[in-house]
Amino acid sequence: MIAGARADSLWGAFPFTAPFNIAGTPAVSLPCGFAAGMPVGLQLVCARHRDAELLDIAEDLEEALGFDGFAVIRAFSGYRVAEANT
Repeated sequence: MIAGARADSLWGAFPFTAPFNIAGTPAVSLPCGFAAGMPVGLQLVCARHRDAELLDIAEDLEEALGFDGFAVIRAFSGYRVAEANT
């Protein structure tokens, strides 16, 4: 379930990563903050065989944003997956 709707069997629970997996292009997702109390991620994609460059950019951006990834874990530590489906 994504936003209360059943996930499509073709794309599954990861509809935003499947196209990049199929194309063979490197992609990375970074936590970048919160909106309405929910975590927000940023997805970066680059050309094939540019994995190292993408990881360098992602690392630089992560440091610049100063986002504490553990904040998500702390915010949702009491949250159960079963609650998401109700």
